[in-house]
Order: sequence, then structure tokens, then C-alpha cells
Amino acid sequence: MASELWRKILAAVKERRRFAWILLSQNAVVSRIDAESIYLEFVNAAAGRTYHSAGVDSVLERVIREDLALHWKVEIVGRNSMGDGTSESKESRVAAESTGRILDEWPDIPNSSFPRKREADPADIVKLWPMVLAAVKGRRRFTWLLLNEYASVDYCDGEILRLSFTSKSQRETFISSGSDSVLGKVLGEVFNVSWTIETVAE
Repeated sequence: MASELWRKILAAVKERRRFAWILLSQNAVVSRIDAESIYLEFVNAAAGRTYHSAGVDSVLERVIREDLALHWKVEIVGRNSMGDGTSESKESRVAAESTGRILDEWPDIPNSSFPRKREADPADIVKLWPMVLAAVKGRRRFTWLLLNEYASVDYCDGEILRLSFTSKSQRETFISSGSDSVLGKVLGEVFNVSWTIETVAE
């Protein structure tokens, strides 16, 4: 019941704001649901911080209240045990393993899994984005932090990869720091794809 309801909530969130859907679908799990609240746990502290700073909490609350006509509060649990984000609680790690969502432990996926043609499904890169982030983290941690906390995949057609940043300043930092080049090199050297990287700010 809880998993089915969560899928409905995510679908409604996606209609309102794609970034919110990406953050929740890839980084949050439902810990439990009772008569008054839904309890979410994030797989890392960075995702929990972004949930609040990017306004995803407001999007989720509106979906629950307006789209589903439910009077639930959203409670975030487990974050205190995550420290500075470099480690995770046992409970959140188990939850993440059950859904395959651990950024640094995604299995090797053949290069052919990445979209290279116009007709490729843009959703492919959204599914594989955590693996891209893991590769970027191994190359340059600063670039990984920018992408992990402030960017999401807005569009990909196999030739153009467009990233959406939560603010104009973060987008400018991404470009001025050379992080766009780092991402391009990772995509080319590790995944053997050559995409034009575009950036926009929400």
C-alpha cells in the first residue's frame, strides 16, 4: 500500500516540478506512513539539505494536500545519523540497497546503455545519472558537489545534455570553475559519448 501510494505521489510531483521528482525518486524512501504523517528518509545528508533549500518540501506538501486531498505532514527521519553526508545510517543504506540507489556503488553498465541517437529516450540518462555522478566524484569532488546538490538533468537527446541548476549563481560557478569540462571529459573517457553540455537556471 505504501509503495503504491508513493508511486502516485511521485507521479504527481513530476507533473509539478521535474527536479523535485528526480530528487525524491532517486534519493528518498518512505520509512513509514501513519494516519497523520508520511515519514521520508534520504540516502545521504546532501539530498536532505537540497530537499529543503531547493523548495522540494513545498512541492511535496502541495501535492499531498492539493492533488491527493490528504492532510498529512511530511516528516524527515534519519538525517542526524548521517553526519556530514560522508556516511549513512544503517537503515537508510538498507533502504537504498533495496532500490538500487547508492551513488558510489552502481554496477558497470555497457556504453550502449547511453542514448546516442535523436530517438533515444531522455529518461535513460535520468536513470543512469547516479552512475555519471559517481564517475565525476572520482575525477573532481568539487564538480560532483555542484552536480549532486544543485543540478538535475533537464533534457537529453543523445547529442545535447542540458542541466538545470537551482540558481543562477550555481550555474555560473559550474561554468567558471571548469566543471563543465570535467563532466564532458568523464562522459567521453569513461562512457564513450560526446555530448554538447548546456546549462540553464530554474
